[in-house]
Amino acid sequence: MKSNFANPKLRAELRSLFAQQVHEDVQLRNLSYLKTGGHAPLLLEFSHEHNLIPILSLLQAKGLNYKVLGLGTNILFPDSPLDFIVLKPVLPSKQLLAPAAMPATSNFAASPAQLYKEEGMKTATLHVTAGLALIRALRIAQSHGCLGLEFFLGIPGSVGGAVRMNAGVAEREIKDVFVSARVFLQSQRHIRTLYKKDLRFGYRKSKLKTADIVVSATFRLQQANAAEIQIAKKRNLQKLAERREKQPLAKPSLGSAFKNPPGNYAGKLIEACGLKGRSRGGIAISSKHANFIVNDGSGSAQDAKALLDEVAETVWNRFSIRLATEIVFF
Repeated sequence: MKSNFANPKLRAELRSLFAQQVHEDVQLRNLSYLKTGGHAPLLLEFSHEHNLIPILSLLQAKGLNYKVLGLGTNILFPDSPLDFIVLKPVLPSKQLLAPAAMPATSNFAASPAQLYKEEGMKTATLHVTAGLALIRALRIAQSHGCLGLEFFLGIPGSVGGAVRMNAGVAEREIKDVFVSARVFLQSQRHIRTLYKKDLRFGYRKSKLKTADIVVSATFRLQQANAAEIQIAKKRNLQKLAERREKQPLAKPSLGSAFKNPPGNYAGKLIEACGLKGRSRGGIAISSKHANFIVNDGSGSAQDAKALLDEVAETVWNRFSIRLATEIVFF
């Protein structure tokens, strides 16, 4: 249901209850990696499950709709104002790693990451909040002598969104290192710990619904010695150089525009259709990589949607292959 977010009583109540967590009339293009979008009348931040629950309770009591926004690296915001509240996980403090072991169900009030090494074991576990960027999770793991998250380097985004869509690269996906997650299940109205079998991961998907909220996640790592860590870091630098060479990282973009269809590559199909460089308004298919759309600074969400539709239709007409977007329409 639509709500009057301009209602001063509603805004005053939210400010009185949640103070610094409330942001009003947020310009979405400032949060967009494509630099498009209208505005969000209300955005509420949460850093752990104990300050998420009061927010959800109020929204339910008021009959207010919401959507969750992570880093937004693959999110296409509409040009028009949103008619729902945005919930955004954020980091609780500047201290990245907890100084001492804490329970797995910790509220992460002290830090967004907790790493556990068991003596005599070759494995370790890393507990992280949903708002932590994947690249930061990788750096935490490596700086504390653990490997396993190296594929995070190729995935822009945060932990929550990555778990929801089983983010990954050609070699590995979230499911390969996933142990569990704390998730608010909208259908049950409470937070549960879910395991790999519960989420039924598939290619760029899980069983989580739009209104379900990933609060934190736990990943399985391998302990490594200093030499192994240095080798991994050198490989990271090589992969970054390769990405800069092949992908339009210097321009506003939402990463891979389409999922790869079974046995094929979306970029290869798009390029075969002669669509590299095709544009709608200020949005164009990158001349560097056909599965990326970029903004010259003047593009809109409407331009992006029109171009994505044109690409999907052209590929279907030529190859009879349906391309599904990896970009998410907010």
